[in-house]
Amino acid sequence: MATVYQSKLTVALNVADAIGDHFLENGAYSVSIEPIAGDETNINLVVMADSKKWFKSAGIAAPISPVKASEWKHTYHSGMDTIPLIDGVAIHSTLSPSESDDAKKNDADQNLVIRLDPRDAFGDGNHPTTRICAGFIRSVHQETPVTRFLDVGTGTGILAILACKLGILEVDAFDMDPQSVRKAQKNARINGCKIRIKAENVMMFTPIGTYDLVVANLQTVLILESIDRLMSWTRSNGTLILSGVSTQWRAEVMERMQEMGCLVTTVAESDWCGFKVKKATSGLSPF
Repeated sequence: MATVYQSKLTVALNVADAIGDHFLENGAYSVSIEPIAGDETNINLVVMADSKKWFKSAGIAAPISPVKASEWKHTYHSGMDTIPLIDGVAIHSTLSPSESDDAKKNDADQNLVIRLDPRDAFGDGNHPTTRICAGFIRSVHQETPVTRFLDVGTGTGILAILACKLGILEVDAFDMDPQSVRKAQKNARINGCKIRIKAENVMMFTPIGTYDLVVANLQTVLILESIDRLMSWTRSNGTLILSGVSTQWRAEVMERMQEMGCLVTTVAESDWCGFKVKKATSGLSPF
């Protein structure tokens, strides 16, 4: 049976994104950044490998603990029940051990409930960037009803499902990881949502037409590399939502958006930030 190795290392906050990208590029299964006091942060690392040699090749000297893959996939998510995403919206895990009275009450207290199998893909509703995107999606749709929506890097499909449940009629999503695509498709079925979900790379994806609202919850480096493409998929006077950016990169992303002549609103939560970018009308934008 495959083995999952877990490790935690403490690094300087200003290099955490670069180190996390290095691990992902070298085959890490999961990388999460957990801010701590001062100018340091923890990187929680999960690697599925046949031996500990991977850690040595990646230059990691932190303690390593093995756990069976089957156990790791269920340990965290099996304890989830119903958690709030944003006001009036809750995430209910399909892995909940039982439909307890408390869980049913929590569901009943919410206007909208998304049922989710959160395993094997990003997006269980607990991460600040997911909450930031969710809040922006709802506010944009309330201000001006959205007809066409695109979720870039959909993970579990949580944001695409939210868009569908808010009443957006045409919802598309893609992810470069085939396993995430399968999980998002499963979650869409669980929620009765009709969503077109594909396995695509952000640098290769070619949409048919443009979208009223595009959401990209991605790593900072990928956002900066693909920003022109993301903007080109957003219609004139439409909105692009960006997150996955740590606060240390906030100024750089903001400057890039302002260079494009966009109106930008930004929010931050727990050392993460998100951007609501209003694309200029035709004639004022380079796109």
